[in-house]
Amino acid sequence: MMLRYGLKKRIAAGVLLFAAQSASAADNVGLLKGLVKDSSGKPVAGAFVKLRNNERHFTFMVVSKEGGAFEAKDLPAGSYTAEAVGTDTQSKISTPIVLKSGSPAAINLALADKRGPALPPAWPDHLPSAQTPKADAVKLPDGEGKALVQEKCTVCHDSVRIVTTRTSAGEWEHLIWSMRQYMVALNQTDLTDAQAAAIQGYLAQNFPSVVPYNENNRLPRALPEGNARNYRVVTFKLEPEFAEPHDIAVDPTGIAWAAKRGGQALAGGKLIRFDPHTLEISEIDAPPGSAPPSRRRLGNPQIAPDGVLWTSDSPNKRWLSFDTKTHKFINYFLPEGKIANSNALAINRSNGMIWAGDERNSIYALDTKTGQWSFYRAPTAGSGAYGIALDGNGEPWFAEDKIDKIGHLDLKTGKIEELPIKVEGSEIVLPRRMNSDAEGNIWVGLWQAGKLMKIDYKTRKMTIFTPPTKDAGCYSVTVDKKNNIIWVSEQTADKIARFDPKTNSWMEFALPDSQSDPRRIELDPTDPNRVFFSGNSANLIGFIEYMPAANARN
Repeated sequence: MMLRYGLKKRIAAGVLLFAAQSASAADNVGLLKGLVKDSSGKPVAGAFVKLRNNERHFTFMVVSKEGGAFEAKDLPAGSYTAEAVGTDTQSKISTPIVLKSGSPAAINLALADKRGPALPPAWPDHLPSAQTPKADAVKLPDGEGKALVQEKCTVCHDSVRIVTTRTSAGEWEHLIWSMRQYMVALNQTDLTDAQAAAIQGYLAQNFPSVVPYNENNRLPRALPEGNARNYRVVTFKLEPEFAEPHDIAVDPTGIAWAAKRGGQALAGGKLIRFDPHTLEISEIDAPPGSAPPSRRRLGNPQIAPDGVLWTSDSPNKRWLSFDTKTHKFINYFLPEGKIANSNALAINRSNGMIWAGDERNSIYALDTKTGQWSFYRAPTAGSGAYGIALDGNGEPWFAEDKIDKIGHLDLKTGKIEELPIKVEGSEIVLPRRMNSDAEGNIWVGLWQAGKLMKIDYKTRKMTIFTPPTKDAGCYSVTVDKKNNIIWVSEQTADKIARFDPKTNSWMEFALPDSQSDPRRIELDPTDPNRVFFSGNSANLIGFIEYMPAANARN
C-alpha cells in the first residue's frame, strides 16, 4: 500500500494519517528573497538563512551573497518563518510569511541577538570524543540494573558506548527497544519486559541529557566564502517520532528512496520515496513476513542500474528486492542458520552479485541470476563487518570496525586478508562506510579519527586526508565518478563535505540544524552536485545542492 503526505485525511476509524501536505510540481514556484544585515545595519554576506514550512515539515536553507542578499527559489506555496544565523549572532524568527504560487515575497533579517555556545562535534546525544574514556577506564555506577546492563548490553558493544550516551528517558526506552530488535535478528535471547524496564531505569537515571538542545549551535561561526556559499539545503522531517530513516539511495531517475524502520508505535518496514523536484514524499509498505510488523527492520538500501532496490530485513531472515518502476517486491530468504543482517550493501554492476557484511566478522553475497548465496568468514573473530565496497576487480573490501582494520576478499582463493589502519594521533579510527572511485580505488570514512582514507586496491597503499573540521565524524562516502569528486558525510559536525583529490581541496556545507545526524549520503546520478542524506536519529531526509559560480573562489 502507498501512503502519501496529502491534505489531512481520516481513515474509517477516524485516526489522523498525516498532517503534512504534499507539494506538486506546479506548486513549487514560490520565491522568497531579502537582505541580511548586522545590528548596525551593515549587510552580511555568508549568513545562513533558514526558511521553515512547518505545515509541510520542510526546511530550506540558503546562504546570503554580496550585499547581504539571499534568494530561495522553487518553494512550495504556504506559510514560512525566516531566521538568519551568522558569526556569534542570529536574528529573531520572523512572523509567518505567506507565499503564494507565482507571487514573490521579501523579508529582511537583522543579526541582532547573541547565539548560544557552540556545540562541539559529537554523535547526537553523546559526549564529544575528547570526553570519551578509554575502555579499560570505564566503570559503571552502582545501582539497580547495573548487573543486567553488564550482562546484556555489552554482548554487542562495549561499555564506552553506554557511558558516553546522554539522552532522555524516552530516548533510552527507544534505544533499548531497538537493541531488542537487533538481538532477535542475531538469534540472541531477547530481554524480558521486566529486564528491559530495569535497564531503562538504570540508564535514564545515570546517563541523562546534559546539553540543552539548540538548533543553531552547530552552524559555523566563520562565514563561508566563495563557492562555499553557493548551495542550498532541503530537509524533510518524518513522522512519527523514531521513524528512523536509517539509509538513503537514489534511483537512475534521481528519485531518492530511504528505509523507514519505525518505532514501537509504528510498524516498521516501509520505503520512503522522495522526489527532489516536486518535493513529494510517499511511503510503501514492505510485504509481511514471519516476524510481527513492529519487528520489521529494513537495512541499508542500494539501487542497481536497472532501478531495482535491494535491502535486508533481518528479523524476517530475508533480503527484499523492490522494482522502483513497478513497485513489485520479491523475497530472497537466507539459508537456515544464516543471519540476514547487513549495515551496508554493494552491487557489482557487471555481474549482478550483491555483497553485504553481517556486522560480526563475515561477509556474504547473493548471485541474483542463480539465487545462490556465498559466505566468507574473516580470520579474526568479532572483527566486525560494517561498510562494504567493490574495487576495480569486483572484489569486496569491508570495514572491520571492531579492530580498526580493513578486510579484503580474494575471490580466487576465497580468503580474507586483514589490513591494519594507522592514523597518526588516533588510537581508535573506527572505519565506517566506503565506496569506490572511477579507478576502482576504495574510499573509507574513518569515524572516530575524523578522517577520509583512500586505499589503492592494486598496491594496498592507504592515504589519509584531513577535513577542515576537527573531529568531524567522517561516516559515509559517495563518489562523482565522472569528475572524481569525493563526498563524505561529517556526521558529528552536521556537515557534508566535498573533496577534490586532484587539488587536495575541501569544501564543507553545513546543515540547518544541530544533531541532524547525516550518516548515509548518496549522489544523484542525474545531477553530480546534488547529494541526498538521511538523519537516522533526527528523523530527517534531505539533500544539498551545490551551485558553483564561475567567478567564485573555490
